[in-house]
Amino acid sequence: MNHCNWDMQDSIDNPILIIHSNKYSKDRTENVNKLYSLNPDNATIIDAKFDFDEDEILYWTDPDNFLCMPVLMYTEKVIGRVGCLLSHLKALEHIVENKLNDTIIFEDDAYLKDGKLDDLLGALKEKKNNGHSNAPHDYIVYLGYSQNPKNDWIYCCHSYLIPTWERAQYILNTLNCVTQKKAIDSMLVKYIQKAGIHYSYYDIFGQNAGYSYIDKKDKKKPGTWT
Repeated sequence: MNHCNWDMQDSIDNPILIIHSNKYSKDRTENVNKLYSLNPDNATIIDAKFDFDEDEILYWTDPDNFLCMPVLMYTEKVIGRVGCLLSHLKALEHIVENKLNDTIIFEDDAYLKDGKLDDLLGALKEKKNNGHSNAPHDYIVYLGYSQNPKNDWIYCCHSYLIPTWERAQYILNTLNCVTQKKAIDSMLVKYIQKAGIHYSYYDIFGQNAGYSYIDKKDKKKPGTWT
């Protein structure tokens, strides 16, 4: 796949958080560097959660604490999704602690699709302008997504924007109060989309094919329903 390249002249002024583990996913370093170059003056690596001790594994493999499809309810599959969830919560915590606005959260396999740079710049400008208009105030702006064809709910969290740190705090507090956790995208569907809280979505960033550290297997079409 021929992915879009960018250089310094294409940089943006949004804070960027990239969820990545250099220890476990060194093969994504080049892609992380591309994401980082979107705003090298304000980009931060959020260390992805991979290491779990025995007590953590025992806790998270209890379906009362974390639930996914029964066929996946065994250690490796569950722990991959738990690590992903905890990594995103860590990114939200970073936004709140540093009071960041218009922050983009990337997973380390996100890439800017060919010909989508203008769409990205336009979407970011539009969302900043919304704060000074009567347009709805988004809690989440998906910059890449997968839409369930059965119900149109938006899944995947490889690239999304949180407009204000206060909204990050609301999302963080809401998810932390849930006793039975699920995958991060499923939780955002339930507690943002189904709750009627405003969100928007753009087809700008895709996910690189390759080994999935969450699913523990190679994926040819990540972020799709086909």
